[in-house]
Amino acid sequence: MREFPWTNPQGIVYDEGSWLQTIDELERMVDYPAFLERQAALRAEGRFIGLGLSVFVESSGESTAMGKAHDLGGIYHDTATVKMEPNGSVTVTIGLTTQGQGHRTTMAQVVADSLGVPLEAITVRAAESTTYGWGSGTVGSRGAVIAGGAVLRASNVIRTKLVALAASMLEADPADIDLVDGAAVVLGVPGSSVSIIDLATAVYFDQSAWPADFDPTLEATLAYDPARPIFSNGGHAMIVEVAPETGFVTVEKVFSVEDCGTVINPDIVEGQIRGGVVQGIGAALLERLVYDDSGQLVTTTLLDYHMPSMDFSPPFEIHHLETPSSHTPGGIKGMGESGLIAAPAAVLNAVNDALSHTGTVLHDIPITPEQVLRALRG
Repeated sequence: MREFPWTNPQGIVYDEGSWLQTIDELERMVDYPAFLERQAALRAEGRFIGLGLSVFVESSGESTAMGKAHDLGGIYHDTATVKMEPNGSVTVTIGLTTQGQGHRTTMAQVVADSLGVPLEAITVRAAESTTYGWGSGTVGSRGAVIAGGAVLRASNVIRTKLVALAASMLEADPADIDLVDGAAVVLGVPGSSVSIIDLATAVYFDQSAWPADFDPTLEATLAYDPARPIFSNGGHAMIVEVAPETGFVTVEKVFSVEDCGTVINPDIVEGQIRGGVVQGIGAALLERLVYDDSGQLVTTTLLDYHMPSMDFSPPFEIHHLETPSSHTPGGIKGMGESGLIAAPAAVLNAVNDALSHTGTVLHDIPITPEQVLRALRG
C-alpha cells in the first residue's frame, strides 16, 4: 500500500497485539488494487474518491498502573460479588454505572462462561446505589477489563468449588471436570455428569456429598486492578468521495479492524465501533464551534452545530482479531474508544487522497465544503 500519514494519539507500553495483521487485514478488506483501478477510472470522469487509513493503539482498562504511567495518583480497582443460590441462579453485583454500553449483558456472559449456567439464570446488579460494589466508573475502556476481571475472579472461586464437589460426586479428577450447558461433565466420559442445580443444592443442603475440608458457600467478593497498563490496537480505512463543484464530502464505506483481546460479545463490540466511528466522522466533517467577532458562540443549537444522524452513517465492514492479553483475566482488553480514536484521521487522509492529483493538502478538521473549495481554488 502507499504510505499514509501516521500519528500517535496516545503514549504506550506495547502490550500483545496484531499490529501488522491489522494493516494486512484492512488491505484485504478494501481490495486495494481494485480500489486504485476504480479511483483512476472515476478521476477520468471528473469524480474524486480517496482512501484513508488510520491505525491506533488504545490504552484501555484505566487502572492504578495506568494512572502511574500517566503521572496520576489514585486507586482504580473495582470489586464484584458473585453469589449462586441453591436453585442454581446467580446474582452478580458490580460497581459500574451503566449508560447503555451493555455492561449487564457482558458481565452475565462472563459468568455464564465461567459457571456453565444459562444467561437467563443470571441477574446483574450495577451500581444503582451506594450499597453495591465499589468501582471507579466506566472511564478509560475499563468496563470489560476491570469490572469484568473482578467478576471473572469471583466467578472462578465459585467454579473451583463446583468442580471440586462434582469431582467428588462423579469420582473423577477435578482436572477432568468442565462446567458447560448447565452441567458438570467428565471430559471423555459421555453420560457422566451432574447438573449445576443439583451441585448448588448439595453445597447448601447435602453434607454427605462434600469432599474433605469443603467450605459450603457459593459467594465470593474480589477486586481487580491490573498490575500493568493494558493496550488494544486496531485501525480504520475509509473510502470517501469529494464533490469538486460543492466541496461536500461523502463517506462511502468504513472498514474497521479491532483487536480487543478475547471478544465477549461481538454485537456489543461492533455497536461501539459503529457509534464511535460515526462520532469521529462527525468530528471530521460536521462539528465545530463558531464565534462571532465579539467572541460570542453562535453555534449554540443543533440547527447550527451539526451532528451525524442515522441517515449519515455509512455502511460498515468489521473484522475481529483476537490476541488475548496474558495480563488480564480471560485475556480481555478494552475497546470503548476504539471507534473514535482513529476515525477523524482516516477521514482526513481519505479526503487528501481524493484530492492528491490536484496538489491540495488539507490539515484541519472539520473539513467543511468551504474549506475544500478554497483549497481547490488556490
